[in-house]
Parts: sequence; C-alpha cells; structure tokens
Amino acid sequence: GLGKAAELAKDDLTNGEVERVRALRDRLWNGLQAGLDELYLNGSWEHRLPNNLNVSFAYVEGEAMMMGIKQIACSSGSACTSASLEPSYVLRALGVDVELAHTSIRFGLGRFNTEAEVDWAVQYIVEKASFLREMSPLYEMVKEGIDIKVGKFPFMGNARAKANFQGDGFLKILADKETDRILGCHIIGPAAGDLIHEVCVAMEFGAAAEDLARTCHAHPTFSEAVKEAAMACGDGAIHA
Repeated sequence: GLGKAAELAKDDLTNGEVERVRALRDRLWNGLQAGLDELYLNGSWEHRLPNNLNVSFAYVEGEAMMMGIKQIACSSGSACTSASLEPSYVLRALGVDVELAHTSIRFGLGRFNTEAEVDWAVQYIVEKASFLREMSPLYEMVKEGIDIKVGKFPFMGNARAKANFQGDGFLKILADKETDRILGCHIIGPAAGDLIHEVCVAMEFGAAAEDLARTCHAHPTFSEAVKEAAMACGDGAIHA
C-alpha cells in the first residue's frame, strides 16, 4: 500500500534511480533543443522534479501537437484544468505569455523508461513539430519578419460544437498588427472545410479582422467561431 510506496520512493533517493531519471529528462531536453528552434523551457531548470519537462513549442498549438504525437503519453495541461479553455494558470503565474502557454507540452519520465525510448521520442517529436510548423502561416510570417497579432477561439466555447460533442480544436486568425488586415487562418476541429471559405473571401477583399468581428453570424452555428476569433484579435472574444 502507501507504506510500501513510501519505502520504494525513499530507496530511489539513494540507489541512483533519481539521477538516472534526471539524466533521461536532460537527454530529452537536449535532443529537442538540437532538433528545433523557438523552443522554451517552462519553469526553473534547477528547481523542478527530476522527471518533469514542460516545454513550449512556439508556433505549434498544444492541441495540434497532442494530436500529432499520439504515440507518446504526455499532456498539454494538468488534470485539474482539463475542462478549462484557458492556458495553464501556473504557467501564466510563472510569467509565460498566453500564446506560449497555449503551445506547452508536459513530459514525465519514470523508472521504466530507457535511453532508447527517449531517443525515439526526440526524433518523433522533432518530426511532428517540424511538419506542423511547415503548415503554420504564423511560423512562416514570423520568419519573414512580419509583425502579426493572433486571435484564437477554442471550439469548446462554441454552443453548436458543445451540443454536438465536437469541442476539440480551435480557430485562429492572423492579422497584421499595424493595419489589422487578415493574413491567414488556422483551423483544427469540426467543419474546418466549411469555415475556411469565409476567411478566404475576407482575405481576397483585403478585409480587416474587425470587419469579421462586426459581421453578424447565425446562432448557434460553427461559424460563430470565426467571429469570436476575429474579436480575439482586438478586445477579446465573448465566450472564451
């Protein structure tokens, strides 16, 4: 029971297991750093559990990353905030900005993990993250030096999506920070093929995010997520 678990935990402090797991954690972090840019460690490197690694993959949404690396058991947040639309309040308290907090993934290592598994995980994660960034207009524009702002709305905040049990995913609108002109859209979730056309038409006519935000959308429909994301580019979405 609990007493035996405490005994094993005490033994791990002296038998070298803690150092072994810490070395695996360090190996994972070093491997990810070698394969990816725009990678950020969340929390103190010195003052953290030896098996814990919380990383923000800039310009890769945490939800998309989770879908991409399904063969690895990891998390984009804590169990106690799994129903929340907001990024981790712990990361926010640590000073991590909202965008980076939304891209965070938490990895945990244990006594049964090996170096070979860590090396495989590094290669797998780097491959998936690189693929997602190649599809991200945000990453491309940042690399080109374009100053942008982002409006993001999770489908969990959309009434139709919740009623249909399709709350996974999000809709993100990218706009020029100075002119507000819409530059792109990123959708992961239900009805993406139906929703993208509205943003494409707006881009064709040089519309601003405010134009979409001021457009009436039927309720309750998936299309309201477009309006909410556009509003998030400005003063903020209503239901997020």
